Amino acid sequence: MKGRFFKKGGGFWPLRTEDKEEFSKFKQGEILEVTVAKTGDLLSYKAVFWIWMRTIAASFTDRGRGTTAEEMHDLMCHQFLGYVPGRTIGRTEIRASLRTLTYPKDLTFDEWYALLRQIEEWCSEVGVMLPANPSQYSVERERNG
Repeated sequence: MKGRFFKKGGGFWPLRTEDKEEFSKFKQGEILEVTVAKTGDLLSYKAVFWIWMRTIAASFTDRGRGTTAEEMHDLMCHQFLGYVPGRTIGRTEIRASLRTLTYPKDLTFDEWYALLRQIEEWCSEVGVMLPANPSQYSVERERNG
């Protein structure tokens, strides 16, 4: 969908898949004003991610494998997001690098959901109990089953 969006308030929620069809009815170049309303005290995907990274790190530390939330971040990115291919610019070779939550671009709403779903399944396999915080993820997970 192409168009200009204005946001009101402190932020803009990514479009849900079911909203894209509705928004596609607007003509190219038509100005769409979006009002953002707070729907409760839901944690963002990023907040849930970092709560989970601290929980996973604490669980592994309790098992004698001392680790940090930052190390868990790198491990989850390695396992579930992969790598950005290397490239050559002139004579300079840039090696492949870890894809992260914000590099080379921020994750989309759908990518966040998929990542957290994979982490949740992985934690279940390795015996880590994750906290159930009211969040964007828990609402979307409930909706998707």
